[in-house]
Amino acid sequence: MTGYNKFIIISAHGQVSSTIVAVHKLGIEGHFVLSLHWYDFLRDNKDVLEDYMWHADEAETSVALYLYPELVDMSKAAPGDGVPLIDPKWKIAPGAAPTPGQMYHFEGTFARPEKYDIAEGGNGVVGDPTKATVEKGEILVTRVVDHISELVTEIREKYPLGVKPQTN
Repeated sequence: MTGYNKFIIISAHGQVSSTIVAVHKLGIEGHFVLSLHWYDFLRDNKDVLEDYMWHADEAETSVALYLYPELVDMSKAAPGDGVPLIDPKWKIAPGAAPTPGQMYHFEGTFARPEKYDIAEGGNGVVGDPTKATVEKGEILVTRVVDHISELVTEIREKYPLGVKPQTN
C-alpha cells in the first residue's frame, strides 16, 4: 500500500463532532486515525489557568498572546456577558477533568448562547480573556506540543515508516 496510512487530527473549537465522524470513516477504510482536541489533550484543569477553557477566554487569548501577540488587542478584552441555557455544573468544561453527573460541553444546544448573544449585541465571549498572559500561553503551548511530540514519537517507534497498523 502506498500513500498515507497514519493520521492524527488536531483540532479545537467546535470540530469535535466532525472529527469523530472522520475518525470513524477513515478507520472503516483501514486507516490508523487519532483525533485529539488540544484543550482535552492538555487537561489543564485549572493548573495554569484560573478558569476552565471556553471561547475567546483566558486560555485561547493566552495562547494567541504567546503565538501571535501582534494580532491581539488586549484593550478590547472583556469578560463574557452571555447567559448559558443550563447551569454550567452540568457541562464538562473543555480541558477540565469530568465529574459524575456532567455531560460533554458540545452536547445539545450549548453553542446557542454564543450565537444569540453576539446577534443581540453581546460580545461572544464565554470566559474571561482579561486573565490571559503570554506566560500562561507559553506554558499551555509547550505542554500540548510536548504531549503531541511524545505521541508521534511513540507511534513512529511502534509503526515505522512503511508499517501500516492493523485497524480492521
